[in-house]
Amino acid sequence: MLDFCDYLKYQHRHSSHTIDLNERNVQRFQRWAMGTAISMDEPTHRGIMDYIRHLANRGNEQSSIYQHLNSLDHYFSYLIFTGEGRSNPIKNIKEKLQGIRRGVLHDIIALEDLHQLYRDYPTATSTDMLYKIIVGLLVFQGITTGEMAKIELHHLDLDRLSIFIPSCMRSNSRVLPLDPEQIYDLQTYLYQTRERILLEANKESRFFIVSTGKSDHIHGVLQSLMKRLKTMYPDLTYGAKQIRASVIAHWLKEYDLRKTQRLAGHKFLSSTERYEEMYMTDELREDLEMFHPLG
Repeated sequence: MLDFCDYLKYQHRHSSHTIDLNERNVQRFQRWAMGTAISMDEPTHRGIMDYIRHLANRGNEQSSIYQHLNSLDHYFSYLIFTGEGRSNPIKNIKEKLQGIRRGVLHDIIALEDLHQLYRDYPTATSTDMLYKIIVGLLVFQGITTGEMAKIELHHLDLDRLSIFIPSCMRSNSRVLPLDPEQIYDLQTYLYQTRERILLEANKESRFFIVSTGKSDHIHGVLQSLMKRLKTMYPDLTYGAKQIRASVIAHWLKEYDLRKTQRLAGHKFLSSTERYEEMYMTDELREDLEMFHPLG
């Protein structure tokens, strides 16, 4: 049977220097694992993250940590090759790191920050109030801008504190609860602001969200709001999509996949699973931000 060094030499054509480096890195991990409750042959995902923190706390640079991950990647692949191991925990971690680096999905905004974004939004003018209602639908219901454009007046039920979200090409219809923080602003908008906007534009509309111009289309309203939000909140790089992604991520922490799928309106469970795969727990994401080997 090939030992680890021969495996690197004959299976990967590594040089003697690279083989020595990989062997030293694996031995370092094994010495650390012996002093913990971590399995040396099949450590858990959390165990590897603990080791990354250990390396970082010992002053290792990001490039050095990544070298250690590469060495362990080879080692656990070797164990699978020889039949001594069943899984490679490094693969999953590296894929997640690379996924975050590629920006496949957008950065999560903390739940309290989302709610504060809504609370802090001004209501000095009719346009401000209109924008705040839209922000509330994004923050509390996590709907898409396409769905927002289809909501009609009768879809809002303040008595039952709920709102019906019509289906779109990529989403299912659903009834979502309103958050208590929205109620006062929704009433003000519904019975005062909205009527004032329609009167000033000299038009009528069956839609809940109305534009300030002659048209019923709210694309311009949404575009203006996103520009304003990016100015007010520089971390909001991706606008409405980033808010929705953050809301779904927080739902996944509170509910199971099926309920999150219903809340998000996803037609396919795989769409919801994508968020679960790409977004890890807050603790793990904090670890990756602090000790990001691919940075």
